[in-house]
Amino acid sequence: MTAGGLVEAAGVTADLPADIRMALDVSFESAGKRVTVRMCDYASAGSTWDSNSTLRVWLPQPLNLANPFEGIPEALKKPHSMLTIDSTWPAPPGEESWAFVEDLKKPLPFVLFWKDGGGPQPGQLDLRPGLAVKRGFPDPKGVLDTAYADLDAFIAFAKLGGNGAIPVTTAKAKTEGTEAYSIEVTPKGIRLSAGDSEGIRRAIFHLEESMATAEGPFLSPGVVRKKPWLRNRITRCFFGPIKRPPLNRDELMDEVDYYPDAYLNRLAHEGVNGLWLSVEWADVTKTSFREPSPDMERRLAKLRRTVEKCARYGIKTWLYSNEPDGFHSADDPMLKAHPELAGAGSPSRRYVCPNSEAGQKFIYESTRWIFSQVPGLGGMINISLGEHGSSCLDSVGVEGDRRPNCPRCSLVPNWQTLAAGQGAMARGVKAGDPNAEFICWLYMPAWKPMAPWVYELSAHMPKDVTLQVNYESGAVKYQLDRPKVGGDYWLSFTGPSDRFARIAGQAASHGTPMSAKLQVGCSHEAATIPFMPVPSILYGKYRQMPSMNVASVMQCWYFGNYPGVMNRAAGRLAFEDFSGAEDDFLRALALPEWGGDAETVVKAWKHFADGFQNFPLSTRFQWWGPMHATPVWPLHLKPALKPLQPTWLVGGPCGDAIGEALDNHSLAEAAALARKMSDEWSRGVALLKSLESRFQGNRERRLDIGLAEAIGIQFASAQNMLRFYLMRSRLFDLAPAEALRQLAAMEALVREEIRNSERLDVLCSADSRLGFHSEAERHQYSGARLKWRVEVLHDLLATEFAEYRAAFAAGRQVSRFAKGRAVYDCGSGWADCKTYRWRAESENGDLVLRVEMKAPKAGASFAMHLCDPLVTSHFWGIRFATSGGVADTRDVGLKSELYRTPEGAAGVTLRIPSEGLLMLDPSGRAYAFNLFVSSPASDNWPTGMDESDLGKYRLALDRFQPQKMGYLRTTPEK
Repeated sequence: MTAGGLVEAAGVTADLPADIRMALDVSFESAGKRVTVRMCDYASAGSTWDSNSTLRVWLPQPLNLANPFEGIPEALKKPHSMLTIDSTWPAPPGEESWAFVEDLKKPLPFVLFWKDGGGPQPGQLDLRPGLAVKRGFPDPKGVLDTAYADLDAFIAFAKLGGNGAIPVTTAKAKTEGTEAYSIEVTPKGIRLSAGDSEGIRRAIFHLEESMATAEGPFLSPGVVRKKPWLRNRITRCFFGPIKRPPLNRDELMDEVDYYPDAYLNRLAHEGVNGLWLSVEWADVTKTSFREPSPDMERRLAKLRRTVEKCARYGIKTWLYSNEPDGFHSADDPMLKAHPELAGAGSPSRRYVCPNSEAGQKFIYESTRWIFSQVPGLGGMINISLGEHGSSCLDSVGVEGDRRPNCPRCSLVPNWQTLAAGQGAMARGVKAGDPNAEFICWLYMPAWKPMAPWVYELSAHMPKDVTLQVNYESGAVKYQLDRPKVGGDYWLSFTGPSDRFARIAGQAASHGTPMSAKLQVGCSHEAATIPFMPVPSILYGKYRQMPSMNVASVMQCWYFGNYPGVMNRAAGRLAFEDFSGAEDDFLRALALPEWGGDAETVVKAWKHFADGFQNFPLSTRFQWWGPMHATPVWPLHLKPALKPLQPTWLVGGPCGDAIGEALDNHSLAEAAALARKMSDEWSRGVALLKSLESRFQGNRERRLDIGLAEAIGIQFASAQNMLRFYLMRSRLFDLAPAEALRQLAAMEALVREEIRNSERLDVLCSADSRLGFHSEAERHQYSGARLKWRVEVLHDLLATEFAEYRAAFAAGRQVSRFAKGRAVYDCGSGWADCKTYRWRAESENGDLVLRVEMKAPKAGASFAMHLCDPLVTSHFWGIRFATSGGVADTRDVGLKSELYRTPEGAAGVTLRIPSEGLLMLDPSGRAYAFNLFVSSPASDNWPTGMDESDLGKYRLALDRFQPQKMGYLRTTPEK
């Protein structure tokens, strides 16, 4: 602009597109350089006054082109749009956002639901003259000081101090076992009796609840007796470090107090009597086989402090491990010094052999050391089969009938290999501390049937070993009239699985105590919440445990452990004799927190349970699916073939390849089940929200109502996403007029999702627990991500929807293929890659694939993936080699034919039957497809893509990566 306020511009007439009526070259100075921008008139640029136009001509303020971003906030310089999804995806907030930590440091407020002005019924004990606590139970170590302090605080809150005319006496008495107690109310006072300190603690908490839920400060005379059938109820700190990548935080190496007093007191009230934390033997043990870690004493010192502090609340500290870890390199110093330890495996991964004398000694010394150095530990929970490898037995899968490739273990039954290691471990624990316990955890999460030898293990457990198995792994139930199977943990499935019941039956007949691994608070279905309020499902699980000899429960993995109604339910169920009705249990559970509204809350819980049990029973739907964080997922109208993200890790934005999560269900089935979940859950939310006005002054209950609403939004959002992609899958086959109507329905879903994200943002601002995933150690959804998604969805409507709407309005169809992806037409000849070439023909619906090496003496193993063009179904993975052999994920019995070219190059022909292809896409017209050399992963078709992560393994998805795929077309598009 000149000093006179004129803009210098030059008219352009030559080489203009036919639809541009006028153009000007406008020059200006930017960063010291002369720059020219060609501009055209508004009519040519937009030809519309429609507010949905992708063009933005009028500026809200003058723009200084010399410094075009002047005055614009940094956050707005990179607009959140469909084109910038990956680059503008907000990082999760850090630990400064964990306001729930401060909440856990605060005592939980007492609540009374006494009626005003009432008096005692005939015969009731009137507490108004005042209570006086008489500490008659012998407690030389003061372990009950925290429980007495809590009772004193309750008495003060209830204003029952008075003149102390009514004694509350604790006394030692013979009971039916540990933690058993009795409460006797007479006209003369209240007597709490137990045979051990923890029985007195339970009695104190029971008395407090009885007084709080009475109609006034009165108690009816009588005797209550309780005893637990479940000895160990072990949970974990909600925000404690998991000692795993990517953060690798170790709670024994910092000065953070992960167990504030108020938090421990709350857990104790909820019936928790154990907390587990992660350790590695190399960090905390000293043996004759290797030098101790330089930080061992520092770790042990903090562990001792943790044990002592938790014990003040009747909570024991348990160590979780996956040991012995073995050797990850042939150069491992301990392996070089003690080669006799080595068992099965390969040079790069050797297991410690439990059948060797050295292996037994190493295991024994390790456990004896730590339990002798840290007095008072509750015990050890060790994954002894099924995770990262803790013995030679881990070199064979639990689904096959094989023995380890170890010179010792190969000569004995598999049960003997497990028993040898577990016996040494248990002996070491007991030598270190006779009161400590050892739990052997067989982590077998797969849904497939186990080999026969797996069921022999429980019949041969050594002395002092408790056997732990996942309560629901191998679950089977009917959904939409079809049987479905699931592995790992399930809160939505009551259980137990047949696998657990069979192993528990064997254990009981041989006198081996059982421990159940389950998820009390929440599970992989949705772990971005503190807990899932479905106590009736928990009731169904626990009701069956006493008959299966279950004596312990590991209540959680890294998630599923926040204090609340589910912890309280588990604690009460440990003392439940199941002589009454389920509804009676639920009303008693609701009464201390909801008072006279308990009946309404129970109805809401039952709606929640009825809905939640429709969760699609599929391990991949848990691990990769939408129920955790759909409110921050972008939606893609245009096919993008972008992958999903693991729910338990911090990753990028989820893509549109929803078929990655659909190994057990079709997209239509998943959408139908999600709708059932969402509809039933919303009925429960409506009941709870009807109580909001009655609990305005009760923050805990308002958080419960907000939590239920937030879960409802997660379920509704997942349902909308599934419906959106189901509609999209049909969009490309519709006539333009019908496609317009479908597009309008999809737009309505997007606008509903904008509202869902906006509402969840409001709820998150009031509750920092929402969106937090304890295994990810970060929030999976948060205010920043929710706001980001709202902007992205608005852009989706303004761009991709506008483009499709214009095409359909003009009578045109749009492509189902992702933009820029390579397309191969069957019958079009050879496609060249670096080391091989391939071609495909369609023969009577079958796909015939030929792959030839380029070099005469070369050979290779290949991996191939096929899916429908939009990846709305689960992929078909196929592996084959020029040397022979073929395997596929659908187990259809594919066969390959080998041949040699005239030049001597190795070739292979693979016929893929139409029945399998039509399961991917009934139209049979095209498939998403890629092919690459599998070892090492390289030479991918489509060519020209980044191959640096081609071989990346994705849990339960192998090396499937939709972003690496092109298209194999059997029928030309119209």
